[in-house]
Amino acid sequence: MASAKRVGSIDFWRGAVLIAILVDHIPGNVLESFTPRNFGLSDSSEAFVFISGLSVGMIYLPRARKHGLTAVARGCFQRALKLYGVHIALTVAALAIFALAFWVSGVEDLIEAHGRSFVFGSPLTGLTGLAVLSHQLGYFNILPLYIVLMLWAPLALALAMRNAALALASSVATYAASRAFGLHLPNWPQPGGWFFNPLAWQLAFTIGLVCAVVWRNGPPRAAPGLVVLSVAALLLSALALISISPSRTWDWRGSLTSLPSPTSSLSPRD
Repeated sequence: MASAKRVGSIDFWRGAVLIAILVDHIPGNVLESFTPRNFGLSDSSEAFVFISGLSVGMIYLPRARKHGLTAVARGCFQRALKLYGVHIALTVAALAIFALAFWVSGVEDLIEAHGRSFVFGSPLTGLTGLAVLSHQLGYFNILPLYIVLMLWAPLALALAMRNAALALASSVATYAASRAFGLHLPNWPQPGGWFFNPLAWQLAFTIGLVCAVVWRNGPPRAAPGLVVLSVAALLLSALALISISPSRTWDWRGSLTSLPSPTSSLSPRD
């Protein structure tokens, strides 16, 4: 699992889903009709989070065996801290670009849309919210999710090393509780919860991490029956999407949402 070929293939697919995500955020192009969201009950976002969990498991499982879980927790925390710094730097750079564009054009939407009004209208409150991750600009909300997932990774890895079924059961229970009781990390100063709810998205991440632990000696060969079942599930999900409407997409996280448009507010696919 730790060979260069194996890691290279994971990086390839992670890059592929990132390209698909980019394409999905540019409505009106020909390629968006061929991205995964058109054929399945999940899309590239789930694939990216799953692959992230898989790669984290591959990296930190050998470290846990060699240096212990304390060293893994320290490494995950340092990674989360680095991601936090990148997120803040990108957000500040974006705000500077929008401020300059507004100064040049006078278009108020540049400093008001996608949560920017909380920063430009009340800088102290808005910047405080950005600093504590309770306020996230539109399209700048994936790294906060990944920061929380990195903090969750040591516990998930410890459970998976002890018992893979236990790790999956704990993850599924957390996901179910988040859906049943509306559990989420709160926004501030804007009301509501995080756009990407870590309590729900940790399920895809944990499945990937558990796969890395179970497949530590290499993934098993795909059984012909399983391949047939997977193809059948894909065909059924594609038919379900077509039957709903060719211009809409089914979100298994609980909503039927329109495809994003350049002028629309944020949708669950953003």
